Amino acid sequence: MSYDRDIIFILNEAGPKGLSVKKIARHVYNHNNGFFNVVSFEDVYRYVSSYLIRTSKVPDSIIEKTDERGVYRINNSSKTVSYTHLTL
Repeated sequence: MSYDRDIIFILNEAGPKGLSVKKIARHVYNHNNGFFNVVSFEDVYRYVSSYLIRTSKVPDSIIEKTDERGVYRINNSSKTVSYTHLTL
């Protein structure tokens, strides 16, 4: 799925404050929903939520939780950040 790339791109654009899961899911949904490709918001939200939770638990992950509940951002201290910026 291209959702992973969309999530990282959106968080990169959001900056250091990050975004809530719902806002990230809304952006991913809007980017992938079209006239010929209809996706369910619930499915996108479920995927985005599980991806963020799963990825943020990995040590030195590119995605980290903020102090605010349900808000995620790019982990600038991660070693994989520079590689990801190049591949987007």
